[in-house]
Amino acid sequence: MIKTKTLIAAIIPILVISVLFNSCNIDTSGVRVSTGKTSEILVVIEKDEWNSNIGNAIRDFFGQDQEMLNQPEPKYTLPNITPATLNDSKMFRSHRNLFIVDIKKDIDKPIMEIEKNFWAKPQLIIKITAPNESVWLEEFKKRKETFLAFYDKLERQRIINAFKKIENVSIRKEIMKDFNISMVVPKEFYIAIEKPGFMWIRKEAQSFSQGILIYYYDYTDTIAFNYNRIIEVRDSITKLYIPGSIDNSYMTTSKTIMPQFAPINFNGNYAVETRGLWETEGDFMGGPFISITSVDEKRMRVVTTEGYVYFPNNKKRDKLKQMESILHTLKFMD
Repeated sequence: MIKTKTLIAAIIPILVISVLFNSCNIDTSGVRVSTGKTSEILVVIEKDEWNSNIGNAIRDFFGQDQEMLNQPEPKYTLPNITPATLNDSKMFRSHRNLFIVDIKKDIDKPIMEIEKNFWAKPQLIIKITAPNESVWLEEFKKRKETFLAFYDKLERQRIINAFKKIENVSIRKEIMKDFNISMVVPKEFYIAIEKPGFMWIRKEAQSFSQGILIYYYDYTDTIAFNYNRIIEVRDSITKLYIPGSIDNSYMTTSKTIMPQFAPINFNGNYAVETRGLWETEGDFMGGPFISITSVDEKRMRVVTTEGYVYFPNNKKRDKLKQMESILHTLKFMD
């Protein structure tokens, strides 16, 4: 058997943080449904701190460009309010993602607090309290990657929960029949192509398209996780099955900007996440894609699931995040 769980332990460190949040004197008996736009973090911070190195650090990290999009878009948009506004107005307490900055000169060491579903559900509140700016920045630098992972996970799970309410059950049954896997696909998608070892699932709206690719092949060795191999297989599949709008055109991986690859823990198994740009050979279409390549150990096969977006001249971050969330519902059936 493939030692995928051992690989995870070696490659992806897991940081465990104790959770305590007792600084807010609020009645939590009536939990509301959280509010806020997709990929948005409400930063609670004094105005002078927002305009200082603290604000710069928050904007530079959470507001950094999302990887592999056709045009610059931030990972998170970052509206901000003051602590007094948060205390005076219940409206902002229901925001899904809150990040609170607190400088208290009378404390000796920094305090980090994390709370889920405190004022609303789903909700994640992260607060760093520090005696001064330099200590706050040091604490933020140490933990910011973990904070980002927490917010990403909550955003993904929120989308998954929404899609479960509008699931296309017939597609799920067809995927289970063909692939022995389970995946949540919303109602507006339909199966465009169904072949042995391959399925193309599409959503065609007036101004954009989204698509899901599922394909597998026999596992032989760890070359399946080689980055060149992942792209080689992808391009062979898309050339065969994903045509462009012009005769003899087809989808391929962009050669101008190389994809990004990262090992991830995918439902307890080792996998490789690929983010890149696709284009159409012989045509002018293109957009971003994300794929996850993992091994179904029981059936000794490599399984890749991919989501892509076509939304010309428009922002694509949120639509790609929807596709990413769908991919994360995949489960191998026993």
